[in-house]
Amino acid sequence: MTKRSRPDDMSDGDFPNGGRSRSRPPSREAQAQADRPGGPAAGAPLVIIGNYSASQAVGTGTDGYELQSVEPLKGKARRFLADRARALIAETCGHLAEAAKIRSCGVNVKHGNSMVSVERHLKGYAYASGLQTCGSVWACPICSFKIRLKRAAELAVAIAVHQANGGTVLLLTLTTQHSFGESLDEVWSVVQDTWAFVTGHYRYRKLRDRLGIGFVRTMEVMHGLNGWHPHLHVLLFCDAPVDPFDTPDEYHEIGRTFHDLWVKRMEEKHGRDVRSSYGVDLRLVKGDGADGVGMYCTKAGWEVALADGKQGRTSTSRHPFAIAFDAVENGDAADIALFQEWVKGSHGRHMWSWSKGLRQKLRLGAERTDEELAAEAEESVEQICVIAPELWTAIAVTRRGLRSRFLSFFDTAGEPVGDQLPVALAFLAGHGLEVVVETRSSGVPLLRLPDEQERADRSAVQINKQDNN
Repeated sequence: MTKRSRPDDMSDGDFPNGGRSRSRPPSREAQAQADRPGGPAAGAPLVIIGNYSASQAVGTGTDGYELQSVEPLKGKARRFLADRARALIAETCGHLAEAAKIRSCGVNVKHGNSMVSVERHLKGYAYASGLQTCGSVWACPICSFKIRLKRAAELAVAIAVHQANGGTVLLLTLTTQHSFGESLDEVWSVVQDTWAFVTGHYRYRKLRDRLGIGFVRTMEVMHGLNGWHPHLHVLLFCDAPVDPFDTPDEYHEIGRTFHDLWVKRMEEKHGRDVRSSYGVDLRLVKGDGADGVGMYCTKAGWEVALADGKQGRTSTSRHPFAIAFDAVENGDAADIALFQEWVKGSHGRHMWSWSKGLRQKLRLGAERTDEELAAEAEESVEQICVIAPELWTAIAVTRRGLRSRFLSFFDTAGEPVGDQLPVALAFLAGHGLEVVVETRSSGVPLLRLPDEQERADRSAVQINKQDNN
C-alpha cells in the first residue's frame, strides 16, 4: 500500500487506520448477511416487529451520525479526502458520458460570474462560491453530501408534521439475495422491478386505501464480498393509527403484505430465495426519532461523503464513495474500475421517490431537483477574498487536495483575514503557485496568477477587435 499524503496542518490522528482495498473476489463461505447494514441478524425472524427511534440507529457524536467499526474522520480530514476523491473521479471517470459534468464541478466559474468568491459560513467554515456544480448524488462526494443533507432535513420535517397531525410513520427495509458475479445494473433492476410489483399489486393498493398509506422510498447501495447490494429504505406514512401494541392486526398486516409480495416476486420471476438470508424489516418510528430517521434514510450521506468519509463500510462492505476514498489513498486500479462501474450503473436512476400526493398532503411544496439543491447558495457571513479563474483552477484541479487545504486556513471565525492570508499564500507558494494580491476598493483582496491579468487583457482586446470587424 502506498503511503498516504496528508495536509501539512493535520496530525496523524486525523486519519483512521486501514484503507486496504477489498475489491477482490470473496471466499464462497462468506455470509451474505454481513453485507446488510442495519438488517436482522442471522436466524432472526423475517419480519422484525419493533420500535425505531433515533437513539437506536444514530449515535451521539458531534455530527449526530452513527459510529461503526471505523473511527470517524475529523472535519478537515474528511473535507480533504472528499476533495481529493472528487478530483480523482473527475480524472478517471470524466471521460464517461455519465460523469461529464463532474469535470467542471467545483473547478469552473459559473456562467455570469467572473471570479470565485471565498466566503465564511455562519458555522465558521470557509467555502468557495460562484462555481459550477454537477448535482450528482451518485458520483460526486461533495454535491452528494449537500443533496442528502438537505433531503434528510426535509424528510425530518415531513415526519414531524405527519406525527403532529396524528399519523403513524413506519420504517421498512427491503433487501435481496445477491452474488459476486452479478452486475450492478442486474441487481438494481431486480430491486426496482420487485418494488414496482409490490406497489402495483391489489393487496397493497387495498391496504393503502384503507390505512391511508403514502411513502418515501430511497435506494442505498453497498459493495462487499458478495458484490453489489442495492436495497430499499422506505418510510410509510399512515393516516390511521398503527401500533404493534394498540393496533397489532393492522401492524402485522402491513408486514405480511410487504413480505408476501416481496418474496413472491423475488422467487417467481427472479429466482431469488430471499428467505434464506434476507428479510423484510419493519419498525415503528417513535415521535422522538424524527430527526434521526431523516438521517437514517439517507444513511449513505452521513456514513460517507463529507459526513464521515471513511464510515461507509462494515467489516465486509463499502459504500461507493468509500471505494473512491480508498482509491485516492491506495491508487488501486481495481477500486477505480469498480467506481467506474458504479458511475455507469447508477447514472439516470433516482435515489428518492415520493408517492403521489404525499408532499401535497404534508404541504411541502414542489420537490427541488438534485441539481438545484447542489447549486443552492450557502449562508455567508463574510467575504474573505476573490480568486481569478485560472488561479482557482490551478488550486482545485489536482488530486493533492489543495482546495480544501487552502480553505481550511480561513475556517476559524473571528480571526482577521490579514493574519490568515499570508499563511495561506505561503502554503500555495510551497506547492508552486505564486500569487499576486491586489487591493480593491471594497477592501476584499483579489488573488491571481502573476500573468493572469495580462492574458485576460489581451483576450479582451482580441474580442473587441473581432467585434469591430
